[in-house]
Amino acid sequence: CGCGAFELLLAPERPITMTGIELNADAARYAAENVASAGLSERVSILHADLRNCPLPSDSAHVVISNPPYFTTGSSAAALTQPESRLELSCSCRELVQSAARLLRTGGRFYVLWRPERLVELFGDLHAAGLEPKRMQAARGRQVRFVMVEALRGGSPGLIWEDDLRLSHRRRY
Repeated sequence: CGCGAFELLLAPERPITMTGIELNADAARYAAENVASAGLSERVSILHADLRNCPLPSDSAHVVISNPPYFTTGSSAAALTQPESRLELSCSCRELVQSAARLLRTGGRFYVLWRPERLVELFGDLHAAGLEPKRMQAARGRQVRFVMVEALRGGSPGLIWEDDLRLSHRRRY
């Protein structure tokens, strides 16, 4: 969950309980502080754990949301000095998807932001884990920067491509 951004954005809008899972101890502590500062501690908890073996029960979540690291450590993008927070150092795409599938109830939804050049990998892992891609939306500036994917646990085939989300790009002077 990083610093708790998704929790801070979603919790005030919906009367639901949420659990953020964060591997990095400092980030988990920061997320918990952000949640407490926002007055959301009654409904949002932060768990310092590895999502691959977290203590949450299987089939317990209606929704799983992830904004994972985008780049594999051996990729050309990683060679372009990506910050460590954007590299898959401790959890692969397959492990992320399998963890989401384990936590989701049948009919539960998995939302993930993903790099367009890695969609084939994501879709293969989703299919293998019993998650069916249902909706996609590209976020683009001059080019597609990432894709938002919604997958359904136990869903039937059928994918809807939403209109692109336009991101403003920074002007360089």
